[in-house]
Amino acid sequence: MRWRIAAVRLESILFVLLLVVYIWPRDTDLGPNVNAHLSQALAIAVDRTLAIDNYANSSFTYTIDWARAPDGKLYPAKAPGCALALAPVIWVMVQAERAVGVDPLGGGAIWRKAILGNWILNAFPSALCMVLLFRIGLGLGIPAADSLIGTLAVALGTAYHPYATSFYAHAPAANLLIVASATTFRRSGKSWFDAVGGIAAGFAVVFDYPAALAVAACAIAVLALRRTAVLWFVAGGLLPLAVLLAYQQAVFGSPLATPYQFQNPVFMPQTGSVFGAPNLRVLAALLVSPYRGLLFYSPVLIAAIPGAIALWHSRSLPQDGASGRQRLYVAFSLATLAAWLLLNASYHTWSGGYTTGPRFVVPAVVLLAPLLACGWRRFPVITTILLCWSMLNQLAIASVWMQVPDQYSNPLVEVIYPRFVTGNFSRSNLGMRLGLPGLWSVLPVVVALTGALLLSRRELRKA
Repeated sequence: MRWRIAAVRLESILFVLLLVVYIWPRDTDLGPNVNAHLSQALAIAVDRTLAIDNYANSSFTYTIDWARAPDGKLYPAKAPGCALALAPVIWVMVQAERAVGVDPLGGGAIWRKAILGNWILNAFPSALCMVLLFRIGLGLGIPAADSLIGTLAVALGTAYHPYATSFYAHAPAANLLIVASATTFRRSGKSWFDAVGGIAAGFAVVFDYPAALAVAACAIAVLALRRTAVLWFVAGGLLPLAVLLAYQQAVFGSPLATPYQFQNPVFMPQTGSVFGAPNLRVLAALLVSPYRGLLFYSPVLIAAIPGAIALWHSRSLPQDGASGRQRLYVAFSLATLAAWLLLNASYHTWSGGYTTGPRFVVPAVVLLAPLLACGWRRFPVITTILLCWSMLNQLAIASVWMQVPDQYSNPLVEVIYPRFVTGNFSRSNLGMRLGLPGLWSVLPVVVALTGALLLSRRELRKA
Protein backbone atom coordinates (compact mmCIF):
# COMPACT_ATOMS: atom_id res chain seq x y z
CA MET A 1 0.00 0.00 0.00
CA ARG A 2 2.81 2.40 0.87
CA TRP A 3 4.52 1.79 -2.46
CA ARG A 4 1.23 2.24 -4.35
CA ILE A 5 0.68 5.66 -2.72
CA ALA A 6 4.26 6.68 -3.56
CA ALA A 7 3.78 5.58 -7.18
CA VAL A 8 0.60 7.65 -7.51
CA ARG A 9 2.40 10.68 -6.08
CA LEU A 10 5.31 10.18 -8.49
CA GLU A 11 2.91 10.04 -11.41
CA SER A 12 1.14 13.18 -10.21
CA ILE A 13 4.45 15.05 -9.92
CA LEU A 14 5.48 13.89 -13.40
CA PHE A 15 2.16 14.90 -14.94
CA VAL A 16 2.03 18.38 -13.39
CA LEU A 17 5.68 19.10 -14.26
CA LEU A 18 5.28 18.10 -17.90
CA LEU A 19 1.95 19.89 -18.29
CA VAL A 20 3.63 23.11 -17.14
CA VAL A 21 6.58 22.55 -19.48
CA TYR A 22 4.41 21.75 -22.50
CA ILE A 23 1.99 24.68 -22.15
CA TRP A 24 4.74 27.19 -21.32
CA PRO A 25 5.92 28.20 -24.83
CA ARG A 26 3.64 29.27 -27.65
CA ASP A 27 4.14 30.19 -31.29
CA THR A 28 3.64 33.75 -32.45
CA ASP A 29 3.89 32.42 -36.02
CA LEU A 30 2.28 28.98 -36.27
CA GLY A 31 4.04 28.10 -39.52
CA PRO A 32 2.81 26.25 -42.61
CA ASN A 33 2.70 22.79 -41.01
CA VAL A 34 0.42 23.72 -38.12
CA ASN A 35 -1.55 26.06 -40.38
CA ALA A 36 -2.36 23.16 -42.72
CA HIS A 37 -4.09 21.30 -39.86
CA LEU A 38 -5.67 24.47 -38.50
CA SER A 39 -6.98 25.48 -41.93
CA GLN A 40 -8.83 22.22 -42.40
CA ALA A 41 -10.22 22.28 -38.86
CA LEU A 42 -11.54 25.79 -39.55
CA ALA A 43 -12.95 24.67 -42.91
CA ILE A 44 -14.80 21.81 -41.24
CA ALA A 45 -16.10 23.86 -38.31
CA VAL A 46 -16.97 27.05 -40.17
CA ASP A 47 -17.58 26.10 -43.83
CA ARG A 48 -18.53 22.42 -43.45
CA THR A 49 -16.01 21.34 -46.06
CA LEU A 50 -12.70 19.51 -46.05
CA ALA A 51 -11.13 21.82 -48.63
CA ILE A 52 -8.83 24.61 -47.41
CA ASP A 53 -9.01 26.96 -50.41
CA ASN A 54 -10.46 29.74 -48.22
CA TYR A 55 -7.55 29.51 -45.77
CA ALA A 56 -4.39 28.32 -47.51
CA ASN A 57 -3.54 31.80 -48.77
CA SER A 58 -4.91 33.78 -45.84
CA SER A 59 -2.44 35.94 -43.92
CA PHE A 60 -3.39 34.17 -40.67
CA THR A 61 -3.43 30.56 -41.90
CA TYR A 62 -1.07 30.66 -44.89
CA THR A 63 0.44 27.28 -45.77
CA ILE A 64 2.44 25.71 -48.57
CA ASP A 65 1.81 22.23 -47.16
CA TRP A 66 -1.15 21.57 -49.44
CA ALA A 67 -2.19 18.90 -51.91
CA ARG A 68 -4.27 19.71 -54.99
CA ALA A 69 -6.80 16.90 -55.39
CA PRO A 70 -8.31 15.75 -58.70
CA ASP A 71 -11.29 18.04 -58.05
CA GLY A 72 -8.91 21.02 -58.22
CA LYS A 73 -9.38 21.97 -54.57
CA LEU A 74 -6.67 22.27 -51.95
CA TYR A 75 -6.37 19.96 -48.95
CA PRO A 76 -3.60 19.52 -46.35
CA ALA A 77 -0.67 17.46 -47.61
CA LYS A 78 -0.92 15.61 -44.32
CA ALA A 79 -2.68 12.72 -42.69
CA PRO A 80 -6.05 14.09 -41.48
CA GLY A 81 -5.85 13.20 -37.79
CA CYS A 82 -4.87 16.60 -36.37
CA ALA A 83 -7.52 18.47 -38.33
CA LEU A 84 -10.28 15.97 -37.57
CA ALA A 85 -9.46 16.04 -33.85
CA LEU A 86 -9.19 19.82 -33.75
CA ALA A 87 -12.41 20.51 -35.67
CA PRO A 88 -14.84 19.84 -32.76
CA VAL A 89 -12.79 22.09 -30.46
CA ILE A 90 -12.78 24.81 -33.11
CA TRP A 91 -16.54 24.42 -33.62
CA VAL A 92 -17.27 24.91 -29.91
CA MET A 93 -15.05 28.01 -29.81
CA VAL A 94 -16.65 29.42 -32.96
CA GLN A 95 -20.14 29.08 -31.44
CA ALA A 96 -18.98 30.77 -28.23
CA GLU A 97 -17.32 33.60 -30.16
CA ARG A 98 -20.38 34.21 -32.32
CA ALA A 99 -22.57 34.24 -29.22
CA VAL A 100 -20.59 37.16 -27.78
CA GLY A 101 -20.17 38.98 -31.08
CA VAL A 102 -16.54 38.09 -31.81
CA ASP A 103 -15.42 37.42 -35.39
CA PRO A 104 -14.23 33.78 -35.29
CA LEU A 105 -11.99 34.35 -38.32
CA GLY A 106 -10.17 37.39 -36.99
CA GLY A 107 -6.43 37.04 -36.54
CA GLY A 108 -6.52 37.07 -32.73
CA ALA A 109 -9.43 34.62 -32.65
CA ILE A 110 -7.66 32.18 -34.96
CA TRP A 111 -4.45 32.36 -32.94
CA ARG A 112 -6.40 31.83 -29.70
CA LYS A 113 -8.09 28.75 -31.12
CA ALA A 114 -4.74 27.34 -32.22
CA ILE A 115 -3.19 27.82 -28.77
CA LEU A 116 -6.13 26.42 -26.80
CA GLY A 117 -6.54 23.56 -29.25
CA ASN A 118 -2.88 22.68 -28.81
CA TRP A 119 -3.21 22.70 -25.02
CA ILE A 120 -6.29 20.48 -25.09
CA LEU A 121 -5.26 18.00 -27.78
CA ASN A 122 -1.47 18.00 -27.54
CA ALA A 123 0.05 19.34 -24.31
CA PHE A 124 -2.42 17.74 -21.89
CA PRO A 125 -2.47 14.28 -23.58
CA SER A 126 1.33 14.39 -23.89
CA ALA A 127 1.79 14.93 -20.15
CA LEU A 128 -0.72 12.15 -19.48
CA CYS A 129 0.91 9.71 -21.91
CA MET A 130 4.33 10.27 -20.37
CA VAL A 131 2.81 8.94 -17.14
CA LEU A 132 1.63 5.92 -19.12
CA LEU A 133 5.15 5.53 -20.53
CA PHE A 134 6.45 5.53 -16.96
CA ARG A 135 4.00 2.72 -16.18
CA ILE A 136 5.21 0.71 -19.17
CA GLY A 137 8.68 0.72 -17.60
CA LEU A 138 7.27 -0.43 -14.28
CA GLY A 139 5.35 -3.19 -16.04
CA LEU A 140 8.58 -4.44 -17.59
CA GLY A 141 10.09 -4.85 -14.11
CA ILE A 142 12.16 -1.66 -14.19
CA PRO A 143 12.43 0.05 -10.77
CA ALA A 144 10.52 3.31 -10.33
CA ALA A 145 13.56 5.60 -10.09
CA ASP A 146 15.04 4.19 -13.29
CA SER A 147 11.72 4.27 -15.14
CA LEU A 148 11.23 7.89 -14.07
CA ILE A 149 14.63 8.87 -15.50
CA GLY A 150 13.92 7.01 -18.73
CA THR A 151 10.60 8.79 -19.07
CA LEU A 152 12.14 12.21 -18.40
CA ALA A 153 14.84 11.45 -20.96
CA VAL A 154 12.15 11.10 -23.63
CA ALA A 155 9.78 13.76 -22.29
CA LEU A 156 12.39 16.50 -21.92
CA GLY A 157 15.53 15.28 -23.68
CA THR A 158 14.25 14.48 -27.17
CA ALA A 159 12.40 16.34 -29.92
CA TYR A 160 9.18 15.08 -28.33
CA HIS A 161 9.54 18.02 -25.91
CA PRO A 162 9.26 20.91 -28.40
CA TYR A 163 6.68 19.06 -30.52
CA ALA A 164 4.47 18.56 -27.47
CA THR A 165 4.24 22.37 -27.40
CA SER A 166 3.02 22.87 -30.98
CA PHE A 167 0.27 21.04 -32.87
CA TYR A 168 2.27 19.06 -35.38
CA ALA A 169 1.22 15.41 -35.81
CA HIS A 170 4.34 13.93 -34.22
CA ALA A 171 3.45 14.06 -30.51
CA PRO A 172 -0.21 12.94 -30.97
CA ALA A 173 0.95 9.97 -33.06
CA ALA A 174 3.59 9.16 -30.44
CA ASN A 175 0.96 9.33 -27.68
CA LEU A 176 -1.33 6.91 -29.48
CA LEU A 177 1.57 4.50 -29.97
CA ILE A 178 2.32 4.71 -26.24
CA VAL A 179 -1.30 3.69 -25.54
CA ALA A 180 -0.96 0.81 -28.02
CA SER A 181 2.34 -0.27 -26.44
CA ALA A 182 0.88 -0.14 -22.93
CA THR A 183 -1.96 -2.46 -23.90
CA THR A 184 0.36 -4.74 -25.85
CA PHE A 185 2.95 -5.21 -23.09
CA ARG A 186 0.57 -5.23 -20.12
CA ARG A 187 0.93 -7.96 -17.51
CA SER A 188 -2.75 -8.85 -17.35
CA GLY A 189 -6.19 -7.66 -18.39
CA LYS A 190 -9.16 -8.59 -20.53
CA SER A 191 -8.79 -9.45 -24.19
CA TRP A 192 -10.70 -6.32 -25.22
CA PHE A 193 -7.69 -4.31 -24.05
CA ASP A 194 -6.04 -5.47 -27.27
CA ALA A 195 -8.93 -3.95 -29.22
CA VAL A 196 -8.14 -0.64 -27.47
CA GLY A 197 -4.53 -1.11 -28.56
CA GLY A 198 -5.65 -1.68 -32.13
CA ILE A 199 -7.82 1.45 -32.06
CA ALA A 200 -4.93 3.55 -30.68
CA ALA A 201 -2.38 2.15 -33.12
CA GLY A 202 -4.76 2.64 -36.05
CA PHE A 203 -5.51 6.24 -35.15
CA ALA A 204 -1.77 6.89 -34.88
CA VAL A 205 -1.70 6.24 -38.64
CA VAL A 206 -4.63 8.63 -39.11
CA PHE A 207 -2.40 11.28 -37.53
CA ASP A 208 0.89 10.24 -39.13
CA TYR A 209 1.09 7.76 -42.02
CA PRO A 210 4.51 6.27 -41.10
CA ALA A 211 2.99 5.05 -37.82
CA ALA A 212 1.87 2.04 -39.87
CA LEU A 213 5.38 0.70 -39.18
CA ALA A 214 4.67 0.65 -35.43
CA VAL A 215 1.23 -0.87 -36.01
CA ALA A 216 2.87 -3.83 -37.72
CA ALA A 217 5.38 -4.15 -34.87
CA CYS A 218 2.56 -4.02 -32.29
CA ALA A 219 0.60 -6.70 -34.13
CA ILE A 220 3.64 -8.99 -34.16
CA ALA A 221 4.19 -8.37 -30.44
CA VAL A 222 0.55 -9.15 -29.64
CA LEU A 223 0.80 -12.31 -31.71
CA ALA A 224 3.92 -13.36 -29.77
CA LEU A 225 2.44 -12.61 -26.34
CA ARG A 226 -1.23 -13.63 -26.75
CA ARG A 227 -1.72 -15.47 -30.01
CA THR A 228 -5.52 -15.37 -30.14
CA ALA A 229 -5.69 -11.73 -28.97
CA VAL A 230 -4.35 -10.52 -32.32
CA LEU A 231 -7.92 -10.79 -33.63
CA TRP A 232 -9.01 -8.23 -31.04
CA PHE A 233 -6.12 -5.98 -32.07
CA VAL A 234 -7.05 -6.21 -35.74
CA ALA A 235 -10.74 -5.67 -34.96
CA GLY A 236 -9.88 -2.49 -33.06
CA GLY A 237 -7.88 -1.24 -36.01
CA LEU A 238 -10.85 -1.47 -38.38
CA LEU A 239 -12.45 1.74 -37.08
CA PRO A 240 -9.48 4.05 -37.73
CA LEU A 241 -8.85 2.25 -41.01
CA ALA A 242 -12.40 3.00 -42.09
CA VAL A 243 -11.99 6.67 -41.11
CA LEU A 244 -8.77 7.00 -43.09
CA LEU A 245 -10.06 5.22 -46.19
CA ALA A 246 -13.29 7.22 -46.15
CA TYR A 247 -11.34 10.47 -45.90
CA GLN A 248 -9.05 9.55 -48.79
CA GLN A 249 -12.02 8.51 -50.91
CA ALA A 250 -13.84 11.77 -50.19
CA VAL A 251 -10.82 13.99 -50.83
CA PHE A 252 -8.69 12.22 -53.44
CA GLY A 253 -11.26 10.01 -55.17
CA SER A 254 -9.76 6.69 -54.05
CA PRO A 255 -9.49 5.04 -50.63
CA LEU A 256 -5.87 4.14 -51.41
CA ALA A 257 -4.80 7.60 -52.57
CA THR A 258 -2.70 9.69 -50.16
CA PRO A 259 -1.71 13.39 -50.09
CA TYR A 260 1.82 12.45 -51.15
CA GLN A 261 0.59 11.91 -54.72
CA PHE A 262 -0.93 15.39 -55.01
CA GLN A 263 1.21 17.63 -52.84
CA ASN A 264 2.66 21.02 -53.72
CA PRO A 265 5.08 20.61 -56.69
CA VAL A 266 7.71 22.43 -54.62
CA PHE A 267 8.12 19.23 -52.61
CA MET A 268 7.87 16.78 -55.50
CA PRO A 269 11.06 15.29 -57.03
CA GLN A 270 11.50 14.91 -60.77
CA THR A 271 10.86 11.17 -60.46
CA GLY A 272 7.29 11.94 -59.39
CA SER A 273 7.55 9.82 -56.24
CA VAL A 274 8.44 11.26 -52.84
CA PHE A 275 9.87 7.91 -51.72
CA GLY A 276 12.82 5.99 -53.11
CA ALA A 277 15.48 3.62 -51.84
CA PRO A 278 16.97 4.50 -48.43
CA ASN A 279 20.00 6.76 -48.81
CA LEU A 280 22.83 5.70 -46.50
CA ARG A 281 24.32 9.21 -46.42
CA VAL A 282 20.96 10.59 -45.36
CA LEU A 283 20.68 7.84 -42.74
CA ALA A 284 24.06 8.87 -41.32
CA ALA A 285 22.94 12.50 -41.29
CA LEU A 286 19.76 11.51 -39.44
CA LEU A 287 21.86 9.83 -36.78
CA VAL A 288 24.87 12.05 -36.13
CA SER A 289 24.96 15.24 -38.22
CA PRO A 290 24.63 18.73 -36.64
CA TYR A 291 21.96 19.36 -39.29
CA ARG A 292 19.40 16.71 -38.25
CA GLY A 293 21.30 14.13 -36.20
CA LEU A 294 19.25 12.26 -33.61
CA LEU A 295 22.26 11.66 -31.38
CA PHE A 296 23.56 15.19 -31.91
CA TYR A 297 20.37 16.79 -30.59
CA SER A 298 19.62 14.10 -27.99
CA PRO A 299 22.94 12.49 -26.94
CA VAL A 300 21.15 10.76 -24.06
CA LEU A 301 19.82 8.30 -26.64
CA ILE A 302 23.29 6.74 -26.68
CA ALA A 303 22.30 5.18 -23.35
CA ALA A 304 19.68 3.11 -25.18
CA ILE A 305 22.48 0.83 -26.45
CA PRO A 306 23.69 -0.50 -23.07
CA GLY A 307 20.09 -0.23 -21.88
CA ALA A 308 18.88 -2.55 -24.62
CA ILE A 309 21.58 -5.09 -23.72
CA ALA A 310 20.73 -4.87 -20.02
CA LEU A 311 16.97 -5.18 -20.60
CA TRP A 312 17.47 -8.08 -23.00
CA HIS A 313 19.44 -10.01 -20.40
CA SER A 314 17.40 -8.60 -17.47
CA ARG A 315 20.64 -7.62 -15.79
CA SER A 316 20.23 -6.16 -12.29
CA LEU A 317 16.45 -6.08 -12.70
CA PRO A 318 14.02 -7.83 -10.37
CA GLN A 319 13.19 -11.30 -11.56
CA ASP A 320 9.40 -11.18 -11.84
CA GLY A 321 8.79 -13.41 -14.82
CA ALA A 322 8.89 -10.48 -17.22
CA SER A 323 12.02 -11.54 -19.11
CA GLY A 324 10.08 -12.69 -22.16
CA ARG A 325 8.22 -9.41 -22.43
CA GLN A 326 11.44 -7.49 -21.78
CA ARG A 327 13.22 -9.12 -24.71
CA LEU A 328 10.22 -8.67 -26.94
CA TYR A 329 10.00 -5.00 -25.98
CA VAL A 330 13.66 -4.46 -26.88
CA ALA A 331 13.10 -6.01 -30.29
CA PHE A 332 9.83 -4.10 -30.77
CA SER A 333 11.23 -0.65 -29.93
CA LEU A 334 14.52 -1.01 -31.83
CA ALA A 335 12.86 -2.53 -34.90
CA THR A 336 10.31 0.29 -34.98
CA LEU A 337 13.02 2.95 -34.74
CA ALA A 338 15.18 1.26 -37.38
CA ALA A 339 12.26 0.96 -39.81
CA TRP A 340 11.28 4.60 -39.21
CA LEU A 341 14.83 5.82 -39.82
CA LEU A 342 15.05 3.83 -43.05
CA LEU A 343 11.73 5.24 -44.22
CA ASN A 344 12.88 8.76 -43.33
CA ALA A 345 16.11 8.16 -45.26
CA SER A 346 14.08 7.23 -48.35
CA TYR A 347 11.91 10.36 -48.23
CA HIS A 348 12.59 13.16 -50.72
CA THR A 349 12.21 15.94 -48.12
CA TRP A 350 13.89 13.89 -45.39
CA SER A 351 15.14 16.94 -43.47
CA GLY A 352 11.64 18.12 -42.57
CA GLY A 353 12.09 21.60 -44.05
CA TYR A 354 12.13 24.51 -41.63
CA THR A 355 12.73 22.72 -38.35
CA THR A 356 15.32 21.95 -35.70
CA GLY A 357 16.32 18.33 -35.24
CA PRO A 358 14.93 15.08 -36.68
CA ARG A 359 11.20 15.61 -36.23
CA PHE A 360 9.88 12.77 -38.37
CA VAL A 361 11.15 10.01 -36.05
CA VAL A 362 9.67 11.42 -32.82
CA PRO A 363 6.91 8.75 -32.54
CA ALA A 364 9.50 5.96 -32.68
CA VAL A 365 11.96 7.61 -30.29
CA VAL A 366 9.47 7.75 -27.40
CA LEU A 367 9.37 3.95 -27.31
CA LEU A 368 13.01 3.91 -26.16
CA ALA A 369 12.17 5.13 -22.63
CA PRO A 370 12.51 1.70 -20.92
CA LEU A 371 15.84 1.17 -22.70
CA LEU A 372 17.07 4.56 -21.51
CA ALA A 373 15.93 3.69 -18.00
CA CYS A 374 18.10 0.57 -18.04
CA GLY A 375 20.96 2.52 -19.59
CA TRP A 376 20.83 4.98 -16.71
CA ARG A 377 20.72 2.12 -14.22
CA ARG A 378 23.84 0.64 -15.86
CA PHE A 379 25.82 3.89 -16.26
CA PRO A 380 24.14 6.54 -14.06
CA VAL A 381 26.84 9.24 -14.12
CA ILE A 382 27.48 9.28 -17.87
CA THR A 383 23.79 9.00 -18.67
CA THR A 384 22.93 11.85 -16.30
CA ILE A 385 25.47 14.10 -18.03
CA LEU A 386 24.06 13.18 -21.44
CA LEU A 387 20.53 13.71 -20.14
CA CYS A 388 21.27 17.22 -18.85
CA TRP A 389 22.91 18.08 -22.17
CA SER A 390 19.91 16.77 -24.12
CA MET A 391 17.40 18.54 -21.88
CA LEU A 392 19.19 21.85 -22.34
CA ASN A 393 19.19 21.41 -26.13
CA GLN A 394 15.46 20.74 -26.22
CA LEU A 395 14.59 23.49 -23.74
CA ALA A 396 16.50 25.97 -25.90
CA ILE A 397 14.71 24.77 -29.07
CA ALA A 398 11.28 24.85 -27.42
CA SER A 399 11.95 28.35 -26.08
CA VAL A 400 13.63 29.99 -29.07
CA TRP A 401 12.41 28.61 -32.39
CA MET A 402 11.28 25.32 -33.92
CA GLN A 403 11.16 26.57 -37.52
CA VAL A 404 14.80 27.36 -38.26
CA PRO A 405 15.27 27.75 -42.06
CA ASP A 406 16.85 24.73 -43.67
CA GLN A 407 19.90 26.59 -45.03
CA TYR A 408 21.56 26.47 -41.61
CA SER A 409 23.89 23.45 -41.37
CA ASN A 410 24.05 23.55 -37.56
CA PRO A 411 20.85 25.15 -36.22
CA LEU A 412 21.84 24.66 -32.58
CA VAL A 413 25.14 26.51 -32.85
CA GLU A 414 24.22 29.01 -35.55
CA VAL A 415 20.74 30.01 -34.35
CA ILE A 416 19.32 28.40 -31.23
CA TYR A 417 22.00 28.92 -28.58
CA PRO A 418 23.04 32.43 -29.68
CA ARG A 419 19.41 33.50 -29.38
CA PHE A 420 18.80 31.50 -26.21
CA VAL A 421 21.60 33.08 -24.17
CA THR A 422 20.63 36.59 -25.34
CA GLY A 423 16.92 36.01 -24.78
CA ASN A 424 16.07 36.69 -28.43
CA PHE A 425 13.13 34.30 -28.71
CA SER A 426 11.01 33.92 -31.85
CA ARG A 427 8.41 32.15 -29.71
CA SER A 428 6.50 33.64 -26.82
CA ASN A 429 5.80 31.94 -23.47
CA LEU A 430 3.81 32.31 -20.28
CA GLY A 431 6.82 33.80 -18.50
CA MET A 432 6.85 36.69 -20.95
CA ARG A 433 3.13 37.15 -20.40
CA LEU A 434 3.92 37.49 -16.69
CA GLY A 435 6.50 40.18 -17.45
CA LEU A 436 9.70 38.13 -17.34
CA PRO A 437 12.10 39.19 -20.13
CA GLY A 438 14.07 36.95 -22.47
CA LEU A 439 16.02 34.17 -20.81
CA TRP A 440 14.41 34.93 -17.43
CA SER A 441 11.08 33.81 -18.88
CA VAL A 442 12.15 30.15 -18.74
CA LEU A 443 13.33 30.35 -15.13
CA PRO A 444 9.96 29.14 -13.74
CA VAL A 445 10.29 26.00 -15.88
CA VAL A 446 13.76 25.31 -14.45
CA VAL A 447 12.44 25.91 -10.92
CA ALA A 448 9.51 23.55 -11.58
CA LEU A 449 11.87 20.85 -12.85
CA THR A 450 14.16 21.21 -9.84
CA GLY A 451 11.23 21.08 -7.44
CA ALA A 452 9.75 18.04 -9.19
CA LEU A 453 13.04 16.15 -8.98
CA LEU A 454 13.40 16.94 -5.27
CA LEU A 455 9.82 15.86 -4.56
CA SER A 456 10.31 12.69 -6.60
CA ARG A 457 13.46 11.86 -4.67
CA ARG A 458 11.61 12.27 -1.40
CA GLU A 459 8.79 9.99 -2.56
CA LEU A 460 11.24 7.32 -3.71
CA ARG A 461 12.98 7.38 -0.34
CA LYS A 462 9.66 6.96 1.45
CA ALA A 463 8.68 3.93 -0.62
